[in-house]
Amino acid sequence: MAQKKFSLLIMLLVVLPITNNAQDFKFGGLTGITASKIYFNNKPSDFYEETDALIAFNINAFAKYKSASFWGVAIEPGFIQKGYRTNITWGFIQGSAKVRLNYIQLPILTELYLSNKLYFSLGPELAYLLNAKYNMEGKTDITDIYDNRFEVSGLIGVNYNIYKNFDIGLRYNRGLTKTTGIIFMNETGEYMNEAKEYNQYLQIIVKFTI
Repeated sequence: MAQKKFSLLIMLLVVLPITNNAQDFKFGGLTGITASKIYFNNKPSDFYEETDALIAFNINAFAKYKSASFWGVAIEPGFIQKGYRTNITWGFIQGSAKVRLNYIQLPILTELYLSNKLYFSLGPELAYLLNAKYNMEGKTDITDIYDNRFEVSGLIGVNYNIYKNFDIGLRYNRGLTKTTGIIFMNETGEYMNEAKEYNQYLQIIVKFTI
């Protein structure tokens, strides 16, 4: 009998800490609506490109850990569509189009809790470009024009737990590495400069915990 009680005690000492620690880990999914645009640096003064937000989407899984304190960490592997709508004017060139960039993404986030319901997310997002489509009177694959298939960006967001296992959030993301460079020449064909293109997006998300 004593041996059985001792065995039961050992089981409780082993199982209970595992169960309690498991409660600090959560798994689930998230999806959202993304308003995506681009920004340039170092473009010529006579180059004008009016860009509007492209409404797209993302779908991700997530795994997160919350400490006993005010902080936690999360990873969110998934798919996101970035891009932009554009109206281009440069000399005699004019046109409008949609550019859709399809990425596999991996945000790696620190979560800072102000309360049990309200928390902030911030950290890097790693992404890899699967393909790029240019839609102007028909779709054209333009994946090859992008110099960098791999992208690093920074993400910051605020989240609120609205009901049990459901959270809503608002996020902003800005590219830190260029997606491509556009070479500009003058009228005689001489090199002027390279304008670098970066992604950015604003996103509304819904998260659900399994």
